[in-house]
Amino acid sequence: MKVAILGTGFGAYHVELLKKVETVEAICVFGRNPEKLAALKEKFNVDTTTDMESIWRDRNVELVDVCLPGPLHRDAVIRSLENGKHVYCETPFALTQPDARTMAETARQSGKMACVDLFLRFEMPYVYLHEKCARQIYGPLKSFRIFRKTPPIWGDLGPANIVTNLMIHDIDFVTWLCGRPLSVQASLVPGQPGQCAVIGRMHYDNCFVEVTGSSMMPVSSPFAVGYEAVFEDAVIQYFEDGYPDRVVNALQVFTTAGVEKMEIPQENCFEKAIRHAVECAQHGVQPIHSMGEAAVSIEAALDMQAQIII
Repeated sequence: MKVAILGTGFGAYHVELLKKVETVEAICVFGRNPEKLAALKEKFNVDTTTDMESIWRDRNVELVDVCLPGPLHRDAVIRSLENGKHVYCETPFALTQPDARTMAETARQSGKMACVDLFLRFEMPYVYLHEKCARQIYGPLKSFRIFRKTPPIWGDLGPANIVTNLMIHDIDFVTWLCGRPLSVQASLVPGQPGQCAVIGRMHYDNCFVEVTGSSMMPVSSPFAVGYEAVFEDAVIQYFEDGYPDRVVNALQVFTTAGVEKMEIPQENCFEKAIRHAVECAQHGVQPIHSMGEAAVSIEAALDMQAQIII
């Protein structure tokens, strides 16, 4: 398979990941910065181009990996699908609800595989919880709290960006776990420029869900994620604190029988997500991180974001 990557920012990491996929035989990278393209060509032995149109004209390109800035996603995704390419798109894949619906519908009508880098669907603690919930191993889910907190290392994560750029993965996990919410609410805690905290609530008939995102953590704090899932017969708790030199994490299940500590394997969820996309494109099967699924979560995220932008 030949894959084209649009973008040299996060796209550079996608080059590294795709070079590990055995069935990817050729990679072409589009970018506007000749120096970045030259560096990628030298390091990874990939083809490069400054002409995006050449990607869509190339009949050998089967999958287009969109890593452009968010405002450019809509046109790049639609053009790729209209030219018979499968699509893998970075988050947030859309910045408005109409765009999300149009992109998902275009993907459906095209018959091509189209998915979004919703990597939590491939990370063991989240996959573990989804399986327990789907099978109702511990009875129905009663309440769910999930969080993502970061020091100021990712650029502007103020009110205009925090939900779609930071919290989107947790919101997507909730929709994967519980489905489309009946409604959402959000409250904002303002901070320094480019920083804030948001507490969101996603309403379901029989389950209380709270999603917290914060970009107000001090520079000495870890990048922290985690959740608490309360079932009728158990509580599952997970946390991970990522420091520059180490990761501290734990996944535990609490029942009347005691506490079970689960081992968390050393896996790269980004690599697993992109491998799954390549495999689905090759075999013509529906991915678990499809653009249709992503449309549900981005619509919920945009509803939440609209409530905090003053």
